[in-house]
Amino acid sequence: MEIVFYILLAIIAFYILMFFLPIALYFSARLSGVRISLIHLAFMRFRKVPPAIIVRCLIEAKKANLDLDRPFLEAHFLAGGNLENLCQAMIIYKINGNNKSFRELSSLDLNGVDILTEAKNS
Repeated sequence: MEIVFYILLAIIAFYILMFFLPIALYFSARLSGVRISLIHLAFMRFRKVPPAIIVRCLIEAKKANLDLDRPFLEAHFLAGGNLENLCQAMIIYKINGNNKSFRELSSLDLNGVDILTEAKNS
Protein backbone atom coordinates (compact mmCIF):
# COMPACT_ATOMS: atom_id res chain seq x y z
CA MET A 1 0.00 0.00 0.00
CA GLU A 2 2.89 2.30 0.75
CA ILE A 3 4.39 1.72 -2.70
CA VAL A 4 1.15 2.77 -4.42
CA PHE A 5 1.16 6.00 -2.43
CA TYR A 6 4.72 6.81 -3.50
CA ILE A 7 3.99 5.98 -7.12
CA LEU A 8 0.95 8.27 -7.12
CA LEU A 9 2.98 10.99 -5.40
CA ALA A 10 5.72 10.64 -8.05
CA ILE A 11 3.17 10.87 -10.87
CA ILE A 12 1.60 14.00 -9.39
CA ALA A 13 5.03 15.58 -8.87
CA PHE A 14 5.96 14.74 -12.47
CA TYR A 15 2.84 16.46 -13.84
CA ILE A 16 3.45 19.54 -11.69
CA LEU A 17 7.07 19.66 -12.85
CA MET A 18 6.05 19.30 -16.50
CA PHE A 19 3.55 22.15 -16.12
CA PHE A 20 6.12 24.59 -14.78
CA LEU A 21 8.97 23.40 -16.99
CA PRO A 22 7.76 23.21 -20.59
CA ILE A 23 10.52 20.93 -21.82
CA ALA A 24 9.00 20.37 -25.28
CA LEU A 25 8.89 24.12 -25.83
CA TYR A 26 12.48 24.40 -24.64
CA PHE A 27 13.67 21.79 -27.17
CA SER A 28 11.64 23.41 -29.93
CA ALA A 29 13.33 26.74 -29.24
CA ARG A 30 16.80 25.22 -29.02
CA LEU A 31 16.40 23.28 -32.26
CA SER A 32 15.32 26.49 -33.98
CA GLY A 33 18.40 28.34 -32.79
CA VAL A 34 16.74 30.41 -30.08
CA ARG A 35 18.71 30.51 -26.85
CA ILE A 36 16.38 30.43 -23.87
CA SER A 37 16.68 28.61 -20.57
CA LEU A 38 14.20 26.41 -18.77
CA ILE A 39 14.33 28.82 -15.82
CA HIS A 40 13.14 31.70 -18.03
CA LEU A 41 10.30 29.54 -19.35
CA ALA A 42 9.28 28.58 -15.81
CA PHE A 43 9.35 32.18 -14.58
CA MET A 44 7.18 33.23 -17.52
CA ARG A 45 4.46 30.99 -16.13
CA PHE A 46 4.71 32.71 -12.74
CA ARG A 47 4.46 36.13 -14.40
CA LYS A 48 1.34 35.00 -16.31
CA VAL A 49 3.09 35.28 -19.67
CA PRO A 50 2.38 32.37 -22.02
CA PRO A 51 5.80 31.00 -22.94
CA ALA A 52 4.49 29.47 -26.18
CA ILE A 53 3.67 32.89 -27.62
CA ILE A 54 7.07 34.33 -26.65
CA VAL A 55 8.99 31.34 -28.01
CA ARG A 56 6.99 31.29 -31.24
CA CYS A 57 7.69 34.99 -31.76
CA LEU A 58 11.40 34.49 -31.00
CA ILE A 59 11.59 31.60 -33.48
CA GLU A 60 9.88 33.64 -36.22
CA ALA A 61 12.20 36.57 -35.56
CA LYS A 62 15.26 34.34 -35.61
CA LYS A 63 14.25 32.80 -38.94
CA ALA A 64 13.65 36.30 -40.36
CA ASN A 65 17.06 37.43 -39.04
CA LEU A 66 15.57 39.96 -36.60
CA ASP A 67 17.03 40.68 -33.19
CA LEU A 68 14.30 40.58 -30.57
CA ASP A 69 14.88 40.30 -26.85
CA ARG A 70 12.75 38.13 -24.62
CA PRO A 71 12.32 40.76 -21.85
CA PHE A 72 10.95 43.30 -24.35
CA LEU A 73 8.48 40.75 -25.70
CA GLU A 74 7.32 39.89 -22.19
CA ALA A 75 6.93 43.57 -21.30
CA HIS A 76 4.92 44.19 -24.47
CA PHE A 77 2.62 41.27 -23.70
CA LEU A 78 2.14 42.39 -20.08
CA ALA A 79 1.34 45.91 -21.30
CA GLY A 80 -1.53 44.46 -23.32
CA GLY A 81 0.06 44.32 -26.76
CA ASN A 82 -0.52 41.73 -29.46
CA LEU A 83 2.76 39.87 -29.93
CA GLU A 84 1.70 37.83 -32.94
CA ASN A 85 0.76 40.95 -34.89
CA LEU A 86 3.91 42.73 -33.77
CA CYS A 87 6.23 39.93 -34.91
CA GLN A 88 4.42 39.49 -38.22
CA ALA A 89 4.47 43.25 -38.86
CA MET A 90 8.20 43.45 -38.14
CA ILE A 91 8.85 40.62 -40.59
CA ILE A 92 6.67 42.22 -43.29
CA TYR A 93 8.38 45.58 -42.83
CA LYS A 94 11.78 43.92 -43.10
CA ILE A 95 10.79 42.06 -46.28
CA ASN A 96 9.53 45.33 -47.80
CA GLY A 97 12.82 47.04 -46.93
CA ASN A 98 11.17 49.43 -44.48
CA ASN A 99 12.80 48.45 -41.20
CA LYS A 100 10.87 49.80 -38.27
CA SER A 101 12.17 49.43 -34.74
CA PHE A 102 10.58 47.29 -32.08
CA ARG A 103 9.92 50.37 -29.94
CA GLU A 104 8.16 52.19 -32.75
CA LEU A 105 5.89 49.28 -33.64
CA SER A 106 5.32 48.47 -29.98
CA SER A 107 4.14 51.97 -29.20
CA LEU A 108 1.83 51.95 -32.23
CA ASP A 109 0.40 48.58 -31.17
CA LEU A 110 -0.18 49.74 -27.61
CA ASN A 111 -1.95 52.86 -28.92
CA GLY A 112 -4.51 50.70 -30.70
CA VAL A 113 -3.17 50.87 -34.27
CA ASP A 114 -3.58 47.66 -36.25
CA ILE A 115 0.08 47.38 -37.22
CA LEU A 116 -0.33 44.14 -39.15
CA THR A 117 -2.87 45.65 -41.54
CA GLU A 118 -0.76 48.77 -41.81
CA ALA A 119 2.32 46.68 -42.62
CA LYS A 120 0.47 44.68 -45.28
CA ASN A 121 -0.80 47.87 -46.92
CA SER A 122 2.60 49.56 -47.01
